[in-house]
Amino acid sequence: MEIDMQGLDALLKKLDRMGGDANMALLKGTQKSTQLVQGTAKLLCPVDTGNLRVSIERRTEVEAQGCTGIVGTNSDHWAYVEFGTGPKGEGTYEYRDDLHYTMEPWVAHIEGVGFRTLEGYPARPFLYPALADNRDNIQEIYRQTVQDAIQGRSANK
Repeated sequence: MEIDMQGLDALLKKLDRMGGDANMALLKGTQKSTQLVQGTAKLLCPVDTGNLRVSIERRTEVEAQGCTGIVGTNSDHWAYVEFGTGPKGEGTYEYRDDLHYTMEPWVAHIEGVGFRTLEGYPARPFLYPALADNRDNIQEIYRQTVQDAIQGRSANK
């Protein structure tokens, strides 16, 4: 998901004209934004053992044309939680309508319980809403970070 930030380009150009480091301002804004999204994702993440919540990480990648912030997990079951599964998951993920679920129950071995027939689980999204719900906050973080850099340059002149 991308977030379009109105007016950010104008602020970055102003910072460049003043001799500031627009790339550093973008990096700081991206780091602050990913920290916010990571924190929200951890708050929204359903907890059974806690392993999924602990696995939510963030990173920032610096590129030639700016920065990319990534919040995600390497957990083997995050997608099942985020999107839901089977007949019980069908229609429970409100953020996309192009997901396809198997309608056939399946048999799984559950440690300490034995074999059970499962029909899935409803979606319990935590990653996408962590970003979507913070859209306005992220825009403000970038605006404030660049504005602070501009004011810092003004104060040094």
